Amino acid sequence: MKQRNKDIAKGTFREAKGKVEKAVGRVTGNTRLKIKGRIDSGLGKAQRKVGQAENELEKEENEDA
Repeated sequence: MKQRNKDIAKGTFREAKGKVEKAVGRVTGNTRLKIKGRIDSGLGKAQRKVGQAENELEKEENEDA
């Protein structure tokens, strides 16, 4: 598996994990868990976007060749 595909998979997982943590934090009133969830969700989204951007760059390079 190429690194960019790993970034997409790991980012998607981390984003989902963060959303769950945020929801659990909200339900239980645990502010720390809620904030951790927001951070993980944001970092996961960023990691996923990096992988997607790398895929797009490779696609464009292949079209130009």
